This record gives sequence, C-alpha cells and structure tokens, in this order.
Amino acid sequence: MADGSNDILQIKTVTLRYSRAEDRICMAAVHDDNPPLALWLTTRMCRHIVKALVSQLEKGENTAPVDKSLAMTCRQHAAEWQQQSQQQSNPVILSGTEQSVCLQQVTIHSSKNAVALQFPLNGKKSACLTLNQPELRLWLGILYRQCILAEWPLDSWPEWFKNENASRIN
Repeated sequence: MADGSNDILQIKTVTLRYSRAEDRICMAAVHDDNPPLALWLTTRMCRHIVKALVSQLEKGENTAPVDKSLAMTCRQHAAEWQQQSQQQSNPVILSGTEQSVCLQQVTIHSSKNAVALQFPLNGKKSACLTLNQPELRLWLGILYRQCILAEWPLDSWPEWFKNENASRIN
C-alpha cells in the first residue's frame, strides 16, 4: 500500500508574477526535484489567503504594552530589511510545458513557528508551501505588490500592512 505523503509535493522556491492577459497571479513553484508548477491565483483566492494568513500573524502577536498595529508594522519592516541583507535566489522560470493549475481551494495549517499552504493539484496530489514567520511576511509583501500591480481591491489587507509597504511600490 502506497504512503499518502508521497502525494504531497514540497515546494522549495516560488516566484509570483501578475499576468495582465490572465488577470491572475502566477505562482511559479519549484518542488522537490521535479519540473516547476504554474499555480494560478485569482482575486478571490488571493483575498481568501490574505485574510487567513494576516489573521494568523495577528493572532500570534501578543504585545500588550505596545499598539498592535505598530508592532505588526515593525515586524513586517524587520522581515523586509533582513531579506534585503541576504543573497537573493534566482526566480523560477516557466517554460510553458509545466503543469498549470488554477487554484480553487487552499488548506492552511499553522503552528507557532510556521504556516503551510496546501494546494490541491490534478488527481490526488497536492503541493505544499511551508513558510516560517519571516518568510510568510516576505511572501505576503510580494503578494501585496502583485495585487497593487493588478489593480485589485485591497480591502482584505490590514492598514498596518498597507502603510508598511506604501513606500516600496513602484
């Protein structure tokens, strides 16, 4: 009998790009040692993911003596600064022959130190993107900038996030 864990592809690297022609965000993902995947995020899917992930971040924030919004902004800013000092990884390049999936659902698992986004693929397989807290903040920052580029509504993003990223949008 086959182990079901083999049906979960562990995503190692992602690159987010907005496609104006598709009006969707493509999450190009490298998993294990296989060809990349093209996972497409619609406005609806992005809104769902953002609300859930921001809720996770805010739930984990326990700063009674400091304004919660200020603390969240500072943590987001620190994650962005830390990333800038590290070596950048190469973007995931798609060839056009990879598996392409328009995501209809996502399952989000969280622990104290990480969040895992599990995306169903064709058949019984799924792809899983696991992010620690700094990676989650970076990924959300990139997703936010793609949503700005797409000119999508930003009402699912909290004010503390919008304020933090306003100066980085060009």
